[in-house]
Amino acid sequence: MPKEARKKCKLSKSILEMKFMMRSKLKAQAEKDAHEGCTMYSRNITEGMKNAVEKYIFEGSFIPFENLINGRLSFGGMNPEIEKLMKISQYKPPIVSGEMDKDISDEEMVKYQTGLTETIAKNFKKKTVRKRQRKKLKFLKPEEEN
Repeated sequence: MPKEARKKCKLSKSILEMKFMMRSKLKAQAEKDAHEGCTMYSRNITEGMKNAVEKYIFEGSFIPFENLINGRLSFGGMNPEIEKLMKISQYKPPIVSGEMDKDISDEEMVKYQTGLTETIAKNFKKKTVRKRQRKKLKFLKPEEEN
């Protein structure tokens, strides 16, 4: 028997388009996609990758990685029930020093905030007012160096 005769018969497109053949159509499409994927990535996927056992653990939250507190907190009598639970679990919140380190100086922050407020204020002006305030830029000649 020739090799071509041993291959699985393929159904025609018109038969696969029939309503009762939808499952077969999806199955044939999935097989085709899997075969194309295997041929496309055959050089990149090694045998070790194909036979590898699951080496990854999927965690639904990042709380264990960051050593964060899981749950709700309450301070100053705002929620007495939670404060009772906190006493039971012997939780002590971290002590924060008086002033934290600053990445940006106060002056830089003021400059940024004023620029931001001006930009937002421009967006809320009426269109006619915006057109009048727009200045035409003129070409500046470069200065000659002597």
